[in-house]
Amino acid sequence: MIIHVKFSGYIAASLGCREKTMEIETSGTVQDLLTKLNLTVSQSWIAVSIGGKLRDRRTVLKEGDEVLVLPLGGG
Repeated sequence: MIIHVKFSGYIAASLGCREKTMEIETSGTVQDLLTKLNLTVSQSWIAVSIGGKLRDRRTVLKEGDEVLVLPLGGG
């Protein structure tokens, strides 16, 4: 299935792009997506939003989902 993924902050910088269309298996989860992205930053520093709501890594993705992968802030 096809999903649209947007990246922000240092995640976009590390990937060299701000968005990407990706194909993942049906019933793929947020964790499957993160694994496929092969990010160079620790996944513990990443949050994922689908439809404007933060989701956990067990969330099953659906065809056409718009996913935002963003760094967690702290201070």
